[in-house]
Amino acid sequence: MTREDVIALANEAGTLFVTEQGVASATPEWLERFAALVVEREREDCAAICDKYSEFRWSWWKARADPLDQGASDAADELAQRIRSRT
Repeated sequence: MTREDVIALANEAGTLFVTEQGVASATPEWLERFAALVVEREREDCAAICDKYSEFRWSWWKARADPLDQGASDAADELAQRIRSRT
């Protein structure tokens, strides 16, 4: 995740408050929203890696008809599904 991604998620979580000392502070609710957004983004990024692997193995399997390659593709699909279903 890039710095810009983190900033975008912080903005999506809502407004930070600036104290009299000029320091940004966050409420517990804001921290919870921000953490949930970061976790959701990271989870989806991990699942997307599994999806890409599955697509690669599936195309490899179709070209060679090797059952081991199909099994690897199926396993990657299952991992992506499990990652996305985590709460």
